[in-house]
Amino acid sequence: MPAALLGANSAFLKAETDFGLNMLRQSPVTEQVVVSPISVIFALAMVQAGAKGKTKDQINKVISNGATDDEIVEFYSDLARDTLNASNGVQTRIANAFFLDKKYTVEKPYADTITEKYSAKVEALDFGQAQKTAKTIDAFVSENTAGKIQNFVTEATVLLR
Repeated sequence: MPAALLGANSAFLKAETDFGLNMLRQSPVTEQVVVSPISVIFALAMVQAGAKGKTKDQINKVISNGATDDEIVEFYSDLARDTLNASNGVQTRIANAFFLDKKYTVEKPYADTITEKYSAKVEALDFGQAQKTAKTIDAFVSENTAGKIQNFVTEATVLLR
């Protein structure tokens, strides 16, 4: 790996480590929780791809220590691909999705980026039908975790918009 690329990856790895440790430090100690910091970072990377201004700057700082947009997309899409193609008997599943209320539209370049680079599903749902929306999202989560995570979203969660 070229030295320049190794240096860039070091900044990403430091950002990921700092983010993960801070997230775990803020998790409730009294509850048993399983959290995947990398899953949260992938979600933030997808949000970053469509963010602008101060929001984008803040996400960039958290997930990359200020890398460029292209560097962020390249690094995290490569990381997702490499994670899914792990060897030595390691099996990893990553499922990214962007569910939005159908009353909003997604700009095509953004949808293309998260679909192509992060293998994300983009789907507009009727959040006015909260129970149906929750079932759709739960089905996606359950299917992509081999049934290990169920009831991830409730009707009440959907209504929190």
